[in-house]
Amino acid sequence: MEKAIKNKVAKAVVPAVDVMFQALREFGSKVIPPKRILKMLPELFDHQDQNVRASSKGLTLELCRWVGKDPVKSILFEKMRDTMKKELEAELVNVTGTAKPTRKIRSAQDKVLEQDAMPTSPRQLALDLLKNPLLTPTGNR
Repeated sequence: MEKAIKNKVAKAVVPAVDVMFQALREFGSKVIPPKRILKMLPELFDHQDQNVRASSKGLTLELCRWVGKDPVKSILFEKMRDTMKKELEAELVNVTGTAKPTRKIRSAQDKVLEQDAMPTSPRQLALDLLKNPLLTPTGNR
């Protein structure tokens, strides 16, 4: 991602920013490290293409939903131009609440499946076996 963002051609940068935006929106800040994104954002706001700047503004707003407005402001605003500060400040007013991930990585999915397959307690397993003798101790038939 970092190589694509440092590219001079906007056709390469905009999709890279969109991928980061989508990944952050779907997986969250625990999977996508916000520090790396925050380090890249000043370069994106200084890009010569307006599409890159607009995409980076959307990424910044999504980052504010995950991390909070104050940490993002403190890091970004010292490195930004005044016009971009005003535009971003106007957009930050609309950001409310905290975001939750809509998807999970495979290791997290596996943990959820294991928890669902495990009985809640040994007592519950014994009760299940008494009710249905066809069940094996693992809970499968």
